Amino acid sequence: MARVTEKLAELAGAMMLTPATVSEVSRLSPRFLSVELHSDTFRTANWTPGTLLQMRPVRTMLTFRAYTPVGWDTERGLTRLIVFTHGGEGPAGGPADAWFRGAAVDDICEVIGPRRSMRLPALAGPVLFVGDETTVGLACALRTVTTDVRHVFEATAPAELATVLTGLGVHDHPDDAPPVIAKTPDRAALLTAVRAAAAAYEGPFDLVVSGDAATVHAVRRDTRQWPTRPRTIQGKAYWAKGRKGLD
Repeated sequence: MARVTEKLAELAGAMMLTPATVSEVSRLSPRFLSVELHSDTFRTANWTPGTLLQMRPVRTMLTFRAYTPVGWDTERGLTRLIVFTHGGEGPAGGPADAWFRGAAVDDICEVIGPRRSMRLPALAGPVLFVGDETTVGLACALRTVTTDVRHVFEATAPAELATVLTGLGVHDHPDDAPPVIAKTPDRAALLTAVRAAAAAYEGPFDLVVSGDAATVHAVRRDTRQWPTRPRTIQGKAYWAKGRKGLD
């Protein structure tokens, strides 16, 4: 059976996958990396903010993980990912987690995409963004569409995520870092912070919520009780407890 899987993986690679080379790696914190990938095929890719790039870390496996590029340079054939390496906490990272932790310049991976996911270009602002460690790339991509954004994040290590967001320039105002709430099973503190951010809007706004499937569900359910509901909601679960990445 293992040999059959390897043969299927080889066939899938030959038909669908594009080799990409690591052109730059920088560590943003103990668990966050900025990784730049290069491929000549990226020069003709149809990328829009919010689309996903699927990556296969092991050539003999049919396992993929999806990441949201923060930008795309068609002239040079480059894209950049913000990668959260889970380690022993949060959702299982699997082979992709291990691959990125050891990634170095000139390493080669295989990718598919970009493919459609979140419809960020439809958002002109204002936007309320709710996410976690796995959605930093999405938050950065949104800023290429509009900077009229309020953010609320949850995290298992709030101080680490707050430092990364500050370094990437993700903020609600130039001198105001977004709130990062410690992750709890009941999400009470997160929902309180999200309600407060929503109440600060005097007019219509859009909601983007992504990351933990349970959080996406809880926030969407909570909006039913808000005095002013979002005009649109874009929700995307990237992972769920006990399961690997959902993309």
